[in-house]
Amino acid sequence: YRPCEPSVGLRASANPGYRFGSWSGAVSSSSVSASVPMRPGDRKTVTAGFTRNRYSLNVGVSPSGGGTVTRSPSKPYYYYGETVTLTASPSRLYYLQRWAGATATGTLNQASVTIRGLMNVTAYFRYVCNDHSHGYFSPCLQGTGEPEPPP
Repeated sequence: YRPCEPSVGLRASANPGYRFGSWSGAVSSSSVSASVPMRPGDRKTVTAGFTRNRYSLNVGVSPSGGGTVTRSPSKPYYYYGETVTLTASPSRLYYLQRWAGATATGTLNQASVTIRGLMNVTAYFRYVCNDHSHGYFSPCLQGTGEPEPPP
């Protein structure tokens, strides 16, 4: 406060994952900027209210039928900074090839995602053939049903 100015200017700035809601107290406004009239000797209280942002985590599977993905915790939205664990469960004769989209860290079939906004993650599964000649399951050649040659 400076005695020669009739008001004090305020500006709210939200941290990541939050948004400004409204001012309360000596100012009642939903504008990010506000002005508080002041006179010598005034003591006023102003509170800036913030709201947590809610974000969706969209999880896809490719190809359809290749497997499923569960999330923990499982809920319709998440808050900034929350960690969600994704667990891939391949269908019979499929394996999880990779995760794509939001940065997911962890083991192959289980990954963790930290919410930083709207997030999209896809689990890519791959079909395997029983390769009797080599005694193990191996990826199939695209569209043939025949195993790929060993590496």
